[in-house]
Amino acid sequence: MATLNIFKKKNLIICPYCNENLVEPPKTKKKCPNCKNPVYFKVDPYTKKQYYLNEQEARKIEKLQDRYRIEERFYNRFKDFGLTEQYFKKRQIDYEKKAGRNYLVFAFLNSLFNELTLDYAKRKDYQSLKCMYHAMGYFLYEFNIDRGHNHNFFFYLYESQKMDLYYHKSIEKQTGIKNKVGIMTSGKAYACSKCYELEEKTFTIDEALEKMPIPVKDCGNGFCKCSYFGTVD
Repeated sequence: MATLNIFKKKNLIICPYCNENLVEPPKTKKKCPNCKNPVYFKVDPYTKKQYYLNEQEARKIEKLQDRYRIEERFYNRFKDFGLTEQYFKKRQIDYEKKAGRNYLVFAFLNSLFNELTLDYAKRKDYQSLKCMYHAMGYFLYEFNIDRGHNHNFFFYLYESQKMDLYYHKSIEKQTGIKNKVGIMTSGKAYACSKCYELEEKTFTIDEALEKMPIPVKDCGNGFCKCSYFGTVD
């Protein structure tokens, strides 16, 4: 972030436009009594420093605040998967130094997500991978709803169901018993028509991996909530 001016001199708060002393500084936004321009009070979410800014520089802080909220939501969603606050902050600082002005918050979060899943993939912990991909998919889906963006949440939902099938496949190999998987929807009252058509349909695990009947891409609810359950063939 470009260095922002802090308009303070000898404990006085100075208007960023006309340098007039602001006897009653704004708590959020207030017109300067001298030049009548709006002065904004903002706090940098990363450094916690306080600023009294003109409109253009205030927008820079608002963008940082927005980015911070997105990162915070991601961290809260993945801290239960071994993501520590210390490591998150270190990776964020390193990525920002490398990207500079080309910093893209979702590119950073995606790179961090890939790092998190790599260790679980090496251990073939398919249940954790299933939950992580689902969490990432829903994280992006919520953001799309909130902001009208078009992040590809379906890819992560797809991978989540694939990890679930890999888990069932691993159980099949361990036991030597051929299993099938059935599809459970959210029921007639809540599932969309395309999802409900799959209610309790069964597949061999290999068939399910080949056809990937769920998630339903054009789910009428937006985010397909269908899931697999295991059943003995």
